[in-house]
Amino acid sequence: MNMQSSNLVRVVSRLLMAGLTVALVSCANGGFMSKGSSSTSNFKASLTGASEVPANASTASGSAKLVYDPATKGLTVNVMTTGIAGKAAHIHQAAVGVNGGVIFPLAETPAGSGNWGTSVTLSDEQLAVLQAGGYYINVHSAALPGGEIRGQIVK
Repeated sequence: MNMQSSNLVRVVSRLLMAGLTVALVSCANGGFMSKGSSSTSNFKASLTGASEVPANASTASGSAKLVYDPATKGLTVNVMTTGIAGKAAHIHQAAVGVNGGVIFPLAETPAGSGNWGTSVTLSDEQLAVLQAGGYYINVHSAALPGGEIRGQIVK
């Protein structure tokens, strides 16, 4: 091998090693060169009768897990309830201690299971309300049609 070939091999080897290093660091950081990549944001809510407006003595409860994906602007909502035969469930917009209008309905699947959910796409304004804690989940029953258990959605 002549001097010129040897130098070329050395340069190519260094470039390959540099590229491999960049690829490995990128993968360790969550993706290969994913400029502008984003991760999901998690939210939750604990639903009780005491959180209703007005408060009630229901022993029913619920917990909600919400995941927002900034890449798609999608919000996935999963609510599990116990001790309540829910007739309807919704996400409402209002601060703690205030009643507000329905923003998104939730569906119980399968019927009677206490598992409620939805997947929606948020506008920038709706995302700002979500991040500011301006939404709550409400589960309504035949006994308390205005809402039996409620929980504010928080980060």
